[in-house]
This record gives sequence, structure tokens and C-alpha cells, in this order.
Amino acid sequence: MTTNKHYPFSLLFLLFTSSVFAQFENNLKLRLDFQPIELELSPILDFNIGELELTKPLVFNKANDTLNVFPDIDLESRQYIKELGLYKRQLVRTFVTLGGYEWVNAEKTHDFWDNTKVTYGLGLLKSYTYVDPTSTQYQITANLEIEQPINSWLTASGKAMYVSNPIYKFNKSNGTLFKGNPLFMQNEAEINLNAHYNNVMVDIGLRSIFNGFSGGGKNLNLINTRMTIGF
Repeated sequence: MTTNKHYPFSLLFLLFTSSVFAQFENNLKLRLDFQPIELELSPILDFNIGELELTKPLVFNKANDTLNVFPDIDLESRQYIKELGLYKRQLVRTFVTLGGYEWVNAEKTHDFWDNTKVTYGLGLLKSYTYVDPTSTQYQITANLEIEQPINSWLTASGKAMYVSNPIYKFNKSNGTLFKGNPLFMQNEAEINLNAHYNNVMVDIGLRSIFNGFSGGGKNLNLINTRMTIGF
């Protein structure tokens, strides 16, 4: 049986325990009340691939397999010169371990009916080979190109190129290295079909080089196929 003198003590004990539990509960809430951790992830590897180009020429006669032996590196640019109303076109093509050529062309483009474009120009060609340092020669070129879109993804084009005899060469006795060689610019004509869908481009063309290689009166006919995939 509880006496009245124990009431103050019991009341103090009850207040003390209530305070302790309240403080413990507050501490527990503070510990459990945390903000979520945000993690920012970034890729470790960054691939930047511009274009993948696959080229395969097919030769219709036994003239050569040279096109399949020497891979080439191309640098091409086309710049409009407003003061002259002409385009300046430059092409540098290097064949690994063999040589190459540099071509500078001044050309003009006209737009006709049905989005047809006609381009003609006059240029200077420099050809050289690593095999003979004295083989460098210069020639005058004239070109004509016609481009006709068939629909939104298919375009037909035709090209013709005239290359003069060398106007200057370091070794006058060397005249057979470049003549008729399909790796270098020649007197030639070409027709092409170009298909473009999204980031894939396929180009198929028939190229005919007049008096190819041997110069014996026979043309060298080739089918050029090229596929370009953009990433």
C-alpha cells in the first residue's frame, strides 16, 4: 500500500523518465532524419568517331592491281572567293609509301532547272613519287561536272577530266610513271550514283581512263565503290 509521502517521489520519477525518453526519441529522429545522397556518374570512356570510309575499286581488265595495294589519305577543301565569283578547290591525295599529287582548281558552279548543277574549272596539278625524288611534274587540268538529284536520297552525276602533257618536270626522261596510272589524275570520264540515307552514303561509279597505263589505244575501265558511315 502506497502512502501519501511517496507521491512526490513517484511524480518526480515519472517526470524524469518521461524527459529521458523524450530526449532519446528526439535524438533518434535526428539520426534517422538524413538527406538522400546524390551520385553523379559520368562515362569513363568517350568515343568520338567521325566517319568510317570503305573503298573498293574493281578492275575490268588485267592492266593492274595497284589500286588494291596502296591505301590513300585525302585532304580536300572548297572555298568560295566572293571577289572573283569562283570556288577555289584543293585536293591533296597521298598514297602510302608511293607518292601522291596536289591539285588546285578554280571553278564556277551554275544552278539550272530541277536542281541540276554544272561545274567547270581550270587547275594546276602537281604529281610526285617517293621512289624517284626527281619525278615531280606539273600539268594543266580542265574539268566538267554535272549533278542531277533523282529524289531525296539518290543523285546521279557525271565527270570529265582533261590533263595536259607536263608543262614542267624535274626529270625530262621520266614520262611513264604517271601516264595512264589510275591512282593519279588522267584524261578520263566517270558516271556515278550516290545514295544517302541517314548517316550512310554509298557511291557507285563507272570510270574510264583513256589510253590507260600502256597508252596502246585501249581504255582502262573500272567500277569504283565507296561507303561512308558517319557516327
